[in-house]
Amino acid sequence: MEKVLQLNYPAFGSILGILGRNGIGKSTAIKILAGNIKPNLGESEIERSWEDLLKLYKGTEIYKLLERIKNGEVKVAYKPQAVDLLTKKSEGKVIDMLRKVDQRNKFDIIVKELTMESILDRELSQLSGGEMQRVAIAATILKEAIILRYYF
Repeated sequence: MEKVLQLNYPAFGSILGILGRNGIGKSTAIKILAGNIKPNLGESEIERSWEDLLKLYKGTEIYKLLERIKNGEVKVAYKPQAVDLLTKKSEGKVIDMLRKVDQRNKFDIIVKELTMESILDRELSQLSGGEMQRVAIAATILKEAIILRYYF
């Protein structure tokens, strides 16, 4: 995992930001953290098993993270990059959609922090691009996840 962007692994309970130019592995790092792919340690021709990876990191902090990933205990929520497509597909009011996705019971806090009170009763299909960005960010934050991914 360190080979992707020379990325330090995220400590439990911490926030990790991944920034960089196109094509350097940001999405790959997130896919690894989500358990969608296994780290290849920079050797793309070798398919490693989770057991091999865990043996390699036994006794280290990253072992715990890899074990949680292997066991499906790491949840990833992300905000799509093209929220304008969401507007076309979305039906209903902002308040209903956000309450539906609120797995963390943080609706009131997130709405206040993102100053969304004035758009709660609006139809999703009638939002501007910026308003839809805020709704998409709020929906992502409200999901129960360990890793949140935002595209801007």
